[in-house]
Amino acid sequence: MSREKVPLRTLGDCRSFLMGIAILMIIFCHAYYPFFGVYGKVFDSVTSFLQSGVEVFLFLSGYGCFYSLSKTKVTAKSVFRFYSRRFIRIIPAWFFIALFSAALKYFFAGVEFYDGLSQFSLLAFFTKGSLGCWFISVILVLYLVSPFFYELLKRSAGIYKLVCILIFVASAAVILFVKTDPVFDVVNRMLINRSAMFWLGMYAADKVSRDQNAVSALFKRQLSVLLCLGILLFAAAMIFEWKYYARLLFVPIAYAATLLLSKSAYTGHAPAPWFKLLSNLGAVTLECYLLNENVRACVYTVCKRFISNQIFLSVIVNAGMLLGTAVLAWAFHQALGKLTAGNRTGKLYQK
Repeated sequence: MSREKVPLRTLGDCRSFLMGIAILMIIFCHAYYPFFGVYGKVFDSVTSFLQSGVEVFLFLSGYGCFYSLSKTKVTAKSVFRFYSRRFIRIIPAWFFIALFSAALKYFFAGVEFYDGLSQFSLLAFFTKGSLGCWFISVILVLYLVSPFFYELLKRSAGIYKLVCILIFVASAAVILFVKTDPVFDVVNRMLINRSAMFWLGMYAADKVSRDQNAVSALFKRQLSVLLCLGILLFAAAMIFEWKYYARLLFVPIAYAATLLLSKSAYTGHAPAPWFKLLSNLGAVTLECYLLNENVRACVYTVCKRFISNQIFLSVIVNAGMLLGTAVLAWAFHQALGKLTAGNRTGKLYQK
């Protein structure tokens, strides 16, 4: 293996690399593990932790969002350009992959085309609490309001932090202590509570834009606070109901993980082959997210007809899911790039 190294000087240098790690966490938390009893509990715990890849991705999305907004003065024209770029990046991929995935499940998994298509509904998240395509609904809302939070951050970082903390604390309190409508409960847990990572990403980008060593400073100052917060939330989760409230742990865990990853990137050099591979994977995270569960369902449906051993089946299904997702995501990324005349964010790594 080549010993060539890639120097990483800022979090922006390794953003796609970290996104590649995050999407791998998300893909494997959707993997197929046929284990029960003690082993089943272990894998449940592992997959629950891997779900924090969503928070890492939200943090990095907020980080990138800040820099996109900071390129020019915030005006109606620049905000419209910001919205249009996000729209072109997300909506065509969502539309064509929805059609492709519905067809894939119809032919290979025996799912009716309309049923396969309905899981990609963006409004169903808000009206029915559907989790079929919840992340796209959430990220679109966050992009929609991000220019307002950006302006608040630039005017007063103190007020920005206070507003974000109040939103997170209020959301967490509702999750822990208030019995709400099931649809609102889903929106609260997935959008309001998890949006904390997006706002933290914008805050970190603001700090880094003022001082390139800010990530180290954030790491030293806040890791202990995050550790204490994580312990408190873990205790709350254990006292009430672990599986239901475990998502509250994801914010401090994922923020600390992101800081640790970026800290290690600052203090050394990434091996070039792995850096290129994960950076390229990070460039197609949207396509990977939209595809991976449907690819897994189709691979599982086909393979279980020929393989009876569950352990071997899980290896084949997960390997097929990872390889199939990566190849299809790359193909869609290339095709959509040509369709939109290259006017999309998320470029493959170039040495």
